[in-house]
Amino acid sequence: MIIKAEDISKTYFRKSSRSNYFYAVNKTSFVLEGGKLAVILGRSGSGKSTFLNMIAGLLKPSSGRILYGDTDIYSMNDKELSVFRNKNIGMIPQVQSVLPNLTVSENIKLPYTLYRKDDNIEGYASELMELVGISHLKDVDASDLSGGEMRRVAIARALIQKPGIILADEPTSDLDDENTENVFKIFRSITEKGISVLIVTHETESKSYADSVYRMNSGELIREEQ
Repeated sequence: MIIKAEDISKTYFRKSSRSNYFYAVNKTSFVLEGGKLAVILGRSGSGKSTFLNMIAGLLKPSSGRILYGDTDIYSMNDKELSVFRNKNIGMIPQVQSVLPNLTVSENIKLPYTLYRKDDNIEGYASELMELVGISHLKDVDASDLSGGEMRRVAIARALIQKPGIILADEPTSDLDDENTENVFKIFRSITEKGISVLIVTHETESKSYADSVYRMNSGELIREEQ
């Protein structure tokens, strides 16, 4: 699936500002092809997360449109968009998002069980746990996991619906160097399955795993030469 952002922007109104409106993301276009990994670098407050949330269907652009294939996601109503996101977009938020009262396996299967029931999901969940190296933690409560283990659970959970794209917001912000490297290796391996990956991060090391690198500065998205 090809994801396109066409002339999207995000503006906000500020009563205290002389200019009243400011651009969190200036008008920009972006394309991510299937099976490719793109990285967006930039400082906090540069607009990276705002851009990612628009791509994810979580924040409607002030202008422009976002296409997944031929589907304009913001032309849908809320229910349609929710179902579409669940089936097609795997989101890994910046904050730890595993549910502490569920086991690792239950956390991973959660997005799938929200909309359907399938006994075969157990087998696929096991495959994903093996992919991210947490098979031995299947029945462990999430409250007993380390930060790196929680991040692997989040990655597996994002993959459970077999989405066309994985979106990750600062996925290594709370990890040590070893776990950071392992997470980026996992993202790289995911693209071999034809899944697109878009990561916003501070980690310059991510560039070595990416097919394309962008930098966000004051709402401006610029592609870097590699």
